[in-house]
Amino acid sequence: MKLPKTFRMEKDLDGKIDDLLSSESLVYDPRLVEDLLCVGEEFLEHEWANYEGFYHAGVDLVSELKYGLKDVEELSKRIKHGQSKLLGIYLSVLINKKITEKDIVTLTLEEKLDGVGMYLQKGTLIINGNVNDSAGYGMRGGELVVEGDANNYTGCYMMGGGLVVKGNANDFTGYFMGGGELVVKGNANDYTGYFMKGGNLVVEGNANNNTGRCMENGKIVVEGNANYIIGSYMEGGKIVVGGKISGISNDFRSGVIIEGGRIRRDC
Repeated sequence: MKLPKTFRMEKDLDGKIDDLLSSESLVYDPRLVEDLLCVGEEFLEHEWANYEGFYHAGVDLVSELKYGLKDVEELSKRIKHGQSKLLGIYLSVLINKKITEKDIVTLTLEEKLDGVGMYLQKGTLIINGNVNDSAGYGMRGGELVVEGDANNYTGCYMMGGGLVVKGNANDFTGYFMGGGELVVKGNANDYTGYFMKGGNLVVEGNANNNTGRCMENGKIVVEGNANYIIGSYMEGGKIVVGGKISGISNDFRSGVIIEGGRIRRDC
Protein backbone atom coordinates (compact mmCIF):
# COMPACT_ATOMS: atom_id res chain seq x y z
CA MET A 1 0.00 0.00 0.00
CA LYS A 2 1.36 3.40 -0.95
CA LEU A 3 1.30 6.17 1.63
CA PRO A 4 -1.26 8.86 0.68
CA LYS A 5 0.30 12.18 -0.22
CA THR A 6 -1.49 13.89 2.66
CA PHE A 7 0.56 11.78 5.05
CA ARG A 8 3.98 12.27 3.44
CA MET A 9 6.78 13.81 5.46
CA GLU A 10 8.94 16.72 4.26
CA LYS A 11 10.59 14.60 1.58
CA ASP A 12 8.79 12.35 -0.89
CA LEU A 13 8.36 9.00 0.85
CA ASP A 14 7.23 5.99 -1.16
CA GLY A 15 6.92 2.44 0.00
CA LYS A 16 4.78 0.41 2.28
CA ILE A 17 3.33 1.93 5.44
CA ASP A 18 5.00 -0.78 7.52
CA ASP A 19 8.38 0.31 6.18
CA LEU A 20 7.63 3.93 6.96
CA LEU A 21 6.60 3.10 10.50
CA SER A 22 10.05 1.68 11.14
CA SER A 23 11.59 5.10 10.44
CA GLU A 24 12.82 6.84 13.58
CA SER A 25 11.61 10.19 12.22
CA LEU A 26 7.98 9.03 12.18
CA VAL A 27 6.48 9.32 15.64
CA TYR A 28 2.82 8.83 14.77
CA ASP A 29 0.95 6.17 12.82
CA PRO A 30 -0.63 7.55 9.61
CA ARG A 31 -3.21 4.75 9.57
CA LEU A 32 -4.36 5.56 13.09
CA VAL A 33 -4.55 9.29 12.37
CA GLU A 34 -6.79 8.49 9.39
CA ASP A 35 -8.97 6.36 11.68
CA LEU A 36 -9.25 9.23 14.14
CA LEU A 37 -10.26 11.60 11.34
CA CYS A 38 -13.00 9.23 10.21
CA VAL A 39 -14.35 8.83 13.73
CA GLY A 40 -14.23 12.61 14.12
CA GLU A 41 -16.58 12.93 11.16
CA GLU A 42 -18.93 10.46 12.82
CA PHE A 43 -18.66 12.42 16.08
CA LEU A 44 -19.91 15.56 14.32
CA GLU A 45 -23.01 13.75 13.05
CA HIS A 46 -24.49 13.82 16.56
CA GLU A 47 -26.95 16.59 17.37
CA TRP A 48 -26.55 17.07 21.10
CA ALA A 49 -27.74 20.30 22.70
CA ASN A 50 -24.75 20.74 25.00
CA TYR A 51 -21.06 20.00 25.42
CA GLU A 52 -21.69 17.18 27.90
CA GLY A 53 -23.78 15.31 25.33
CA PHE A 54 -21.08 15.60 22.69
CA TYR A 55 -18.39 14.57 25.14
CA HIS A 56 -20.13 11.41 26.32
CA ALA A 57 -21.04 10.48 22.73
CA GLY A 58 -17.34 10.82 21.93
CA VAL A 59 -16.38 8.55 24.82
CA ASP A 60 -18.59 5.82 23.37
CA LEU A 61 -17.19 6.30 19.87
CA VAL A 62 -13.52 5.97 20.84
CA SER A 63 -13.93 3.20 23.41
CA GLU A 64 -12.50 0.55 21.05
CA LEU A 65 -10.04 2.75 19.15
CA LYS A 66 -6.33 2.03 19.33
CA TYR A 67 -4.10 5.11 19.10
CA GLY A 68 -1.41 7.05 20.94
CA LEU A 69 -1.05 10.63 22.08
CA LYS A 70 1.33 11.38 19.19
CA ASP A 71 -1.49 10.44 16.84
CA VAL A 72 -3.73 12.97 18.57
CA GLU A 73 -1.06 15.65 18.24
CA GLU A 74 -0.85 14.97 14.52
CA LEU A 75 -4.65 14.95 14.26
CA SER A 76 -4.79 18.47 15.69
CA LYS A 77 -2.65 19.70 12.80
CA ARG A 78 -5.11 18.25 10.28
CA ILE A 79 -8.03 20.33 11.58
CA LYS A 80 -8.15 23.33 9.29
CA HIS A 81 -9.73 26.76 9.54
CA GLY A 82 -13.47 26.57 8.95
CA GLN A 83 -13.98 23.08 10.32
CA SER A 84 -16.36 22.52 13.23
CA LYS A 85 -15.26 24.06 16.51
CA LEU A 86 -16.76 21.06 18.30
CA LEU A 87 -13.74 19.01 17.25
CA GLY A 88 -12.05 20.48 20.33
CA ILE A 89 -14.33 18.31 22.46
CA TYR A 90 -13.39 15.29 20.37
CA LEU A 91 -9.69 16.00 20.94
CA SER A 92 -10.38 16.24 24.67
CA VAL A 93 -12.08 12.84 24.66
CA LEU A 94 -9.11 11.27 22.88
CA ILE A 95 -6.56 12.87 25.22
CA ASN A 96 -8.38 12.01 28.43
CA LYS A 97 -8.52 8.34 27.47
CA LYS A 98 -4.72 8.09 27.15
CA ILE A 99 -2.98 10.82 29.15
CA THR A 100 -1.06 10.01 32.34
CA GLU A 101 0.35 12.23 35.07
CA LYS A 102 3.75 12.42 33.37
CA ASP A 103 2.53 13.04 29.82
CA ILE A 104 2.92 16.36 28.01
CA VAL A 105 0.64 16.73 24.97
CA THR A 106 0.98 19.62 22.53
CA LEU A 107 -1.86 20.48 20.15
CA THR A 108 -1.22 22.79 17.21
CA LEU A 109 -4.44 24.53 16.19
CA GLU A 110 -5.24 26.51 13.07
CA GLU A 111 -8.95 26.78 13.97
CA LYS A 112 -10.12 28.12 17.33
CA LEU A 113 -11.91 25.14 18.87
CA ASP A 114 -14.44 24.71 21.69
CA GLY A 115 -13.96 22.62 24.81
CA VAL A 116 -10.22 22.05 24.52
CA GLY A 117 -9.03 20.47 27.76
CA MET A 118 -12.58 19.54 28.77
CA TYR A 119 -12.62 17.30 31.87
CA LEU A 120 -8.82 17.12 31.99
CA GLN A 121 -7.73 15.29 35.15
CA LYS A 122 -3.99 14.71 34.81
CA GLY A 123 -0.94 15.41 32.71
CA THR A 124 -0.06 18.60 30.86
CA LEU A 125 -1.86 19.86 27.75
CA ILE A 126 -0.29 22.72 25.77
CA ILE A 127 -2.20 24.54 23.03
CA ASN A 128 -0.16 26.25 20.33
CA GLY A 129 -2.68 28.76 19.04
CA ASN A 130 -5.89 30.42 20.17
CA VAL A 131 -8.98 28.67 21.52
CA ASN A 132 -12.67 29.44 21.29
CA ASP A 133 -15.21 28.85 24.07
CA SER A 134 -15.00 26.74 27.24
CA ALA A 135 -11.31 25.82 27.35
CA GLY A 136 -10.76 23.72 30.46
CA TYR A 137 -14.47 23.03 30.88
CA GLY A 138 -14.97 21.00 34.07
CA MET A 139 -11.24 20.42 34.66
CA ARG A 140 -10.48 18.26 37.69
CA GLY A 141 -6.67 18.25 37.59
CA GLY A 142 -3.62 18.46 35.40
CA GLU A 143 -2.29 21.56 33.67
CA LEU A 144 -3.70 23.32 30.62
CA VAL A 145 -1.63 26.03 28.93
CA VAL A 146 -3.05 28.15 26.10
CA GLU A 147 -0.22 29.94 24.33
CA GLY A 148 -2.59 32.44 22.67
CA ASP A 149 -5.97 34.01 23.46
CA ALA A 150 -9.14 32.39 24.77
CA ASN A 151 -12.71 33.37 23.97
CA ASN A 152 -15.68 32.97 26.34
CA TYR A 153 -16.27 30.72 29.37
CA THR A 154 -12.61 29.81 29.93
CA GLY A 155 -12.36 27.51 32.95
CA CYS A 156 -16.11 27.22 33.35
CA TYR A 157 -17.14 24.62 35.95
CA MET A 158 -13.45 24.06 36.72
CA MET A 159 -12.91 22.10 39.95
CA GLY A 160 -9.16 21.51 40.07
CA GLY A 161 -5.85 21.69 38.28
CA GLY A 162 -4.18 24.72 36.73
CA LEU A 163 -5.14 26.68 33.61
CA VAL A 164 -2.97 29.42 32.11
CA VAL A 165 -3.97 31.67 29.21
CA LYS A 166 -0.88 33.53 28.02
CA GLY A 167 -2.89 36.02 25.98
CA ASN A 168 -6.26 37.65 26.69
CA ALA A 169 -9.57 36.10 27.70
CA ASN A 170 -12.99 37.33 26.65
CA ASP A 171 -16.24 37.14 28.66
CA PHE A 172 -17.29 34.83 31.53
CA THR A 173 -13.80 33.66 32.50
CA GLY A 174 -14.12 31.33 35.49
CA TYR A 175 -17.90 30.95 35.09
CA PHE A 176 -19.18 28.72 37.93
CA MET A 177 -15.56 27.90 38.79
CA GLY A 178 -15.38 25.78 41.95
CA GLY A 179 -11.68 25.02 42.42
CA GLY A 180 -8.18 25.01 40.97
CA GLU A 181 -6.23 28.01 39.72
CA LEU A 182 -6.89 29.98 36.54
CA VAL A 183 -4.38 32.61 35.37
CA VAL A 184 -4.88 35.05 32.49
CA LYS A 185 -1.58 36.69 31.59
CA GLY A 186 -3.28 39.44 29.59
CA ASN A 187 -6.63 41.16 30.06
CA ALA A 188 -10.07 39.71 30.77
CA ASN A 189 -13.27 41.22 29.45
CA ASP A 190 -16.71 41.21 31.13
CA TYR A 191 -18.16 38.95 33.84
CA THR A 192 -14.89 37.52 35.15
CA GLY A 193 -15.69 35.11 38.00
CA TYR A 194 -19.44 35.13 37.33
CA PHE A 195 -21.12 32.76 39.83
CA MET A 196 -17.66 31.73 41.06
CA LYS A 197 -17.88 29.23 43.93
CA GLY A 198 -14.22 28.52 44.76
CA GLY A 199 -10.65 28.41 43.57
CA ASN A 200 -8.29 31.21 42.58
CA LEU A 201 -8.62 33.36 39.47
CA VAL A 202 -5.80 35.75 38.55
CA VAL A 203 -5.85 38.37 35.80
CA GLU A 204 -2.40 39.88 35.39
CA GLY A 205 -3.72 42.68 33.20
CA ASN A 206 -7.02 44.57 33.48
CA ALA A 207 -10.57 43.30 33.90
CA ASN A 208 -13.58 45.02 32.38
CA ASN A 209 -17.12 45.27 33.78
CA ASN A 210 -19.02 43.00 36.18
CA THR A 211 -16.05 41.24 37.78
CA GLY A 212 -17.28 38.96 40.59
CA ARG A 213 -20.96 39.21 39.71
CA CYS A 214 -22.97 36.72 41.83
CA MET A 215 -19.70 35.38 43.27
CA GLU A 216 -20.16 33.09 46.29
CA ASN A 217 -16.64 32.03 47.26
CA GLY A 218 -13.05 31.87 46.06
CA LYS A 219 -10.62 34.65 45.25
CA ILE A 220 -10.24 36.93 42.22
CA VAL A 221 -7.03 38.91 41.81
CA VAL A 222 -6.80 41.62 39.15
CA GLU A 223 -3.28 43.00 39.08
CA GLY A 224 -4.24 45.92 36.87
CA ASN A 225 -7.48 47.93 36.90
CA ALA A 226 -11.09 46.80 37.08
CA ASN A 227 -13.85 48.76 35.41
CA TYR A 228 -17.47 49.27 36.54
CA ILE A 229 -20.16 47.25 38.34
CA ILE A 230 -17.67 45.26 40.39
CA GLY A 231 -19.13 42.77 42.89
CA SER A 232 -22.78 43.06 41.85
CA TYR A 233 -24.91 40.58 43.84
CA MET A 234 -21.69 39.21 45.35
CA GLU A 235 -22.46 36.88 48.29
CA GLY A 236 -18.95 35.94 49.42
CA GLY A 237 -15.33 35.46 48.48
CA LYS A 238 -12.67 38.09 47.87
CA ILE A 239 -11.83 40.44 45.00
CA VAL A 240 -8.39 42.06 45.10
CA VAL A 241 -7.60 44.76 42.55
CA GLY A 242 -4.03 46.03 42.47
CA GLY A 243 -4.87 49.12 40.44
CA LYS A 244 -8.05 51.19 40.41
CA ILE A 245 -11.72 50.24 40.44
CA SER A 246 -13.93 52.52 38.36
CA GLY A 247 -17.08 51.57 40.25
CA ILE A 248 -18.33 49.06 42.81
CA SER A 249 -21.89 47.91 42.25
CA ASN A 250 -24.66 49.25 44.47
CA ASP A 251 -25.96 45.68 44.52
CA PHE A 252 -22.93 44.33 46.42
CA ARG A 253 -24.15 42.12 49.29
CA SER A 254 -21.24 40.49 51.13
CA GLY A 255 -17.62 39.48 50.79
CA VAL A 256 -14.38 41.46 50.56
CA ILE A 257 -13.27 43.93 47.89
CA ILE A 258 -9.79 45.43 48.08
CA GLU A 259 -8.53 48.22 45.84
CA GLY A 260 -4.86 49.17 45.76
CA GLY A 261 -4.25 47.62 49.18
CA ARG A 262 -7.24 49.41 50.73
CA ILE A 263 -10.40 47.59 51.81
CA ARG A 264 -13.42 49.01 49.97
CA ARG A 265 -16.01 46.48 51.10
CA ASP A 266 -15.89 43.93 53.94
CA CYS A 267 -19.12 42.43 55.21
